[in-house]
Amino acid sequence: MTFQTPITSTALSINAADLRSVAPLLRRVRVRRNTIPILDTLRLCAEKNGETTTLTATDLDIEISVTIPATSPGGLDACIPHGVLFALATDARDTLDLALDGETLGLRADDISGHIKLLCPPCDFPMMDKASKVLANAESITISETSLHRLLRLTSHCISSQETRYYLNGVHLTHKPGANTLRAVATDGHRAAVIDDGAVRPESWPSIIIPRRSAAIMQAMCSETGNAEVKLTVADTYLRMTRGDVTMTTKLIDGTFPDYTRVVPTGPLENEAVLNRAGLARLVRTFAAIAGPSILPAITLDPDRNQIVMPQHSEGEVTAPLQGSGDTRIGFNGRYLMEQARVTPTFRIRYRSAGDPAIIEGGNTLESPEHGAFWILMPMRT
Repeated sequence: MTFQTPITSTALSINAADLRSVAPLLRRVRVRRNTIPILDTLRLCAEKNGETTTLTATDLDIEISVTIPATSPGGLDACIPHGVLFALATDARDTLDLALDGETLGLRADDISGHIKLLCPPCDFPMMDKASKVLANAESITISETSLHRLLRLTSHCISSQETRYYLNGVHLTHKPGANTLRAVATDGHRAAVIDDGAVRPESWPSIIIPRRSAAIMQAMCSETGNAEVKLTVADTYLRMTRGDVTMTTKLIDGTFPDYTRVVPTGPLENEAVLNRAGLARLVRTFAAIAGPSILPAITLDPDRNQIVMPQHSEGEVTAPLQGSGDTRIGFNGRYLMEQARVTPTFRIRYRSAGDPAIIEGGNTLESPEHGAFWILMPMRT
């Protein structure tokens, strides 16, 4: 950027506070290391004499468009680098003014002005036009933002990160067996999350797999305590999420999600243990202080002796009291238990034997976010 004489004509004026409020969401789409320069820009569109402007960011798989208030006496359509636009908005007290002269964009924030040569024309910006066409007349469902946030938050830690099983790299939105309500499922092959919601899912609405990164952005678009409605539209291999003035379009994972119901424990589960976040964290800190920094070992639950046991590499072990019932010891991956504790501060593990999958439940009341949710965890040899 070169600082020159302040710009005298304005094509667009945006309140800096409005721009700052949408910056974190748009930055989530940005891929910092890429070989396509235009992906490092935002497309900013405003009609002449309009009262709003639309900012669009994309990484070719995800596209986010946000509409914010603006004054547009001259209209504007330009691809502006992320860093330039948000850096000026960060320190601006009032408005950010922009004017376009050919390939040169003039910017003014309070008493600072500058000019930058734009390298990417807006006609080259890769809008997801194919997705817009197939989604135009597709069927939609409506869900509250708190419900969608809950579905994604409670499943996120179970999403697989192994590229070889690509169909596990996301959240499976489907229906609850025997009902027409929405269910979210995620698994990495060692654990699974199964979260139900009361939102109605029509039979014609397909089951889909939302990629991990898209699911994280969708969660960020929702407030855990908000009351806005979210519209989800699916067609072909695309999903569009609309919340107020924000629209996200994403490609879906084209694959078949495995039949998770086959590993859900059924019948009587005689052994039970109750764990909580504070107790597990204290146990792990004590183990680290005694054994030194190392990979978190398996944690053994022994309801018969009412103990949680962490074995050391040398002789001996670290133990803590356990609330439970039953007579069968079982071991679990320590990292998985800690990640579960971050999602459910207090949870109950029930299992049949040391070699069978266990079921995890959290929340004891209908008002609890964990109500209508359960997790499956495979045991480890200890």
